[in-house]
Amino acid sequence: MENKKLNELKEQIKREENKCLILGIVVSVVLFLITKSYISIFGGIIFSIILSSVSLSSLRHEYQSEFKRIFVENTLKEYFTDLVYDSNKGLDENILSSTGMIYTGDKYQSNDFASGKYKDVNFMQADVKIDELHVTRDDKGHTKAYYVTLFLGKWMIFDFNKEFKANFQVVEKNFSVSKIGDSVFKNSKFEKVEMEGIKFNEEFTIYAENAHDVYYILTPQIMEKLHELNEKIDGELYFGFINNKLYIGIDTGSDSFEAPDVYDKVTDKEVYKKIKKEISLITMFVDTLELDNGIFRKVV
Repeated sequence: MENKKLNELKEQIKREENKCLILGIVVSVVLFLITKSYISIFGGIIFSIILSSVSLSSLRHEYQSEFKRIFVENTLKEYFTDLVYDSNKGLDENILSSTGMIYTGDKYQSNDFASGKYKDVNFMQADVKIDELHVTRDDKGHTKAYYVTLFLGKWMIFDFNKEFKANFQVVEKNFSVSKIGDSVFKNSKFEKVEMEGIKFNEEFTIYAENAHDVYYILTPQIMEKLHELNEKIDGELYFGFINNKLYIGIDTGSDSFEAPDVYDKVTDKEVYKKIKKEISLITMFVDTLELDNGIFRKVV
């Protein structure tokens, strides 16, 4: 990368990591001389990893923040008006959980919040990670608690160009944080809706408060567009038509807008290309679903 400050931060992180590595080697040698056990070498390695993680935490955070300010925020401004971007802020958990249709797990994390307008369509989006606490018990009665990641990717919320009275969702088969239709979260006011398209029913499951609204919104053209989006996008998809908004979850298994590793040799051109590809996940939904087309706005 060409930015001077970012390169200085990268070199500083490398130097500090090397210091931690050297210190870890010294600790390993000393422990080995004292204990005469090769196992002690692992103690030095673990010490080096912990020291690096703790001592470089603020420096890595500064590197990430500077990268997002220089590259991400400036690129977002090229695409969106009324932009608000905060890499440290996320999508409030209550925004998703209050729908009653989206499960936010036992541990919820979010960052890279952005809101604004694209083609005069209001949106907000952020990276989200949803974990669920699992507890196991062995034969001796010992318990082990650990978190399982149910969702890691993007959540987006758009203004929708048709108004509807009842909420419904269209969910890819393996999407794991829907609260509707699941045996654990079954909600009796939602009914499963089958569409005429066999291919669409194979890809998605639909649950609705009122089937009439589903048929009004999911025209053959819209179903074809949802299928098109599913083909283009890597990751499990969720479409929630909730309170006249379109909620979209994309379980990609990764964060977006992350700075390259300090040891990666990447050009500014490559960095911008990756950021624009991630931004296209926002613009693609507006363009494909024609959310900027206001002629359909009327109450069902």
